[in-house]
Amino acid sequence: MQLLKFDKAIQWLKVNAHNGDTNAYYLLAEAYCQQEKFEDAKIWAKKSIKAGNVDAIKLYEKYNLEKY
Repeated sequence: MQLLKFDKAIQWLKVNAHNGDTNAYYLLAEAYCQQEKFEDAKIWAKKSIKAGNVDAIKLYEKYNLEKY
């Protein structure tokens, strides 16, 4: 089983996000949280929340992204 390569995944998710894929916002936030890059995670989580993703709210609260 091959491990997920975050850098490659993030690269493609950013392309999708910039093309209007709102699901990519959440996935980027989650990936950045896994890498403990919370400032980046906060940016994408806020975009996801604005797009109406309730899971992004949970992620935002779980990692206390407000403080970043």
